[in-house]
Amino acid sequence: MHHLSNLPTGYHRSVLIFCPDKDLFDVGDITEYACKTFASCTSTKPTRKERKLANRLIVNCSSGKVSNEGLKRAIGTLSSSAVKWKNLDIWSKAVSACPTDLKLKSVGVDGFARAYIAFGFAPLEPHLEAAVKGDTTNSRRFSVIQGLLRLGSDEKNETLVSWCTTQQENILSSLRQATEQDAEVLMSIVKQRDMDVLRKSVIPQLTEAKSGVLFWTAFLQKMKQGELVDLPNFDANEATEIVNSQVSTIMSTANTFPGRIIKAKVSYEKDRMEPLVDHWLRYLKLCVSLDCYGMCSTYLQRMFDDYNKANQQTKEWIADNFISPAIVKLGAEVSSFPSDSHRIFAEFFKFAMDVYVDRTVIQGKGAFVIPTLMIAAQRCGSAEVLKAKLSPMYAQLSQKKPNEAQQMLTELALRKGGFAADHPDAVTYQAIMDGLLKAIIASTDFEAKQPQVPSYRPYGYRYGVYNPTTTVTETFESAGFKLIRLCNTSGCQAHIPLILDRMLMPKANSDIRKQIEYGLVPFLPQLKTYLASIGQDITSEPYASFTAKGIKGYVKNVLGAKPKETVSTSHLNTVGCKTCDDCREMRKLLLSESKVFSMPRNQIIRKHLEKELAKTRAWGVSWTTIRSGSPQSLQVTKPDSLVAPIVWLKRQTEGLKLMESIGDEKTLQTILGAHFATVVSVLGMKVTVQPAAPAPRTQATTSNVPHAAGAPSHPQLTTATVPTKKRPSTGGDHAPKRTKFDDDVIDLTDSPPKKR
Repeated sequence: MHHLSNLPTGYHRSVLIFCPDKDLFDVGDITEYACKTFASCTSTKPTRKERKLANRLIVNCSSGKVSNEGLKRAIGTLSSSAVKWKNLDIWSKAVSACPTDLKLKSVGVDGFARAYIAFGFAPLEPHLEAAVKGDTTNSRRFSVIQGLLRLGSDEKNETLVSWCTTQQENILSSLRQATEQDAEVLMSIVKQRDMDVLRKSVIPQLTEAKSGVLFWTAFLQKMKQGELVDLPNFDANEATEIVNSQVSTIMSTANTFPGRIIKAKVSYEKDRMEPLVDHWLRYLKLCVSLDCYGMCSTYLQRMFDDYNKANQQTKEWIADNFISPAIVKLGAEVSSFPSDSHRIFAEFFKFAMDVYVDRTVIQGKGAFVIPTLMIAAQRCGSAEVLKAKLSPMYAQLSQKKPNEAQQMLTELALRKGGFAADHPDAVTYQAIMDGLLKAIIASTDFEAKQPQVPSYRPYGYRYGVYNPTTTVTETFESAGFKLIRLCNTSGCQAHIPLILDRMLMPKANSDIRKQIEYGLVPFLPQLKTYLASIGQDITSEPYASFTAKGIKGYVKNVLGAKPKETVSTSHLNTVGCKTCDDCREMRKLLLSESKVFSMPRNQIIRKHLEKELAKTRAWGVSWTTIRSGSPQSLQVTKPDSLVAPIVWLKRQTEGLKLMESIGDEKTLQTILGAHFATVVSVLGMKVTVQPAAPAPRTQATTSNVPHAAGAPSHPQLTTATVPTKKRPSTGGDHAPKRTKFDDDVIDLTDSPPKKR
């Protein structure tokens, strides 16, 4: 290395040598291969290869590296092959390689019986004793002993019979935690004994072992059904007392809100508590199936008390995680319970509904699922319970959960449809619907909003001007439209007039022009189409009066009086030269409704355009050069006197489109009545039907209305109010007083419409 230090550049290379473990050169885990080989084996004696494979499999099973499932399959397959080969040595080694608690499960009850037939009892005894002692189930232990006892009795093997009898007593005195599958076996064992064994041995041991509720339900049901009546010392009262005592013991220690902790998988997350609603439901089923309704009621009362005593965090967990699935799952089970128990569970559903509504509506936490609430309401026994709960919070529900409030109306309508109209529940449901719908209408924003102009300015948008009726083509359902549809689907048509009134004038200071232009104009064609789809006509009330107000409001507040044309179209067409495209575009923009427009052009073209614009200065047109951007832009501003006539004509065209979208002449005559002739005249609509004679006037007419200079020659809409049919009741309180929508007196003089 000292030679390298004298060199200007040096290199140092390393070699990494991998030395695999010797086990990697072995055949590895052959458990799966061995199991497949032995399962398909048909020989009566093991070959040399099979012996070697069996020994290797035994070593693997003894290593502790094989999973329980793999171990069970390996020992079961190998022991079965050993019986087939009648090879006691391999069988003994295989069973010895299996852990004590898995011996009986791996070899199987039938496997031990076949081994007894092949090898006799003596070599099997230590393995059998270890298997029976180590197994964790009652049913498997009893099953293997009973099977061997039958074989011993058939063969008159007194040694085996004596051993089996002793083992039965040992099992009976060392019962494990019982499962539902143990109920049948244990009941058969008790039938072979007497009530003392049941009372003094079986019940205490199974209770101490904390046997599951499913087991107790199955086992105690068998007792209640009289399966022990043939016992010599059977006493029905004693059996009932045992059942009631055991149910009482179980229910007194039952968790009211069972759950289990789920450990967080990562350090930055918290452990969470998972509700065990199925476990909770098992306690209730235990009581119901054994007619212990009093204990069930006591348990539910303990639930209510535990909730009231709990801290805020626990209450929130119960409300967020436990109550909703408890309502759904118990609601599905209650219908199968005896009717005597329904009163008890009604108390739970009242409690659950209080907790659920308080959390989701009042506190605004979690999802408010309507079907869940309706299950609780239905199981409470009466619609009055739901009304009492929801009545104080109609406003909160409609404000905090508006979508859910509307879903509830639909659900209530379905519930109501299941009763006769005069049924008390139907009347109560209707009262809830009326109260909730009034709250929804009161909290709904009916104010029409002007659509936002996209920043990229697509075709149809001009600088400074937005046309709502021609550029917006996508269908938009307003809040009013949705509520009208909801009223029709839920059978609450009595509230539609109130909705229509709110759409005409949402607030006292609402801008009437915007409300009509951006709200009613797109809404009326939608309304007509929707009414036709449900078999109604727009000429029926209250829609006809509403439509008439919308049309007349458009003429009065949106269209207004025709402004005086200060510069004719022919004069505007003289602006610019007749040869270049730039002047043609400028003339087009001058004739458009745009008040301000820009033309990005180079300097030569801008100078040319400015020269051609010189004659328009006398008309009030001004222009300037916008220095930013490339090329720079010529920005032209037109006076209102040039823009107003063009905008008026455009609005007249849109008004004509509105009329045509509502219906034909006959329909419009029916809707507008005496105002039809004047409205069609203002909008320039060609009519073929002779207009009906106008109604007698009680207010000023066209003869005494002064005309301003330049005013249109068409008659003015200044007629009296046209009587309409009396509207149906709205079913509740009226909305707050708002400014009058003065639609029946339309003044089309030169004065601009007043802003409302």
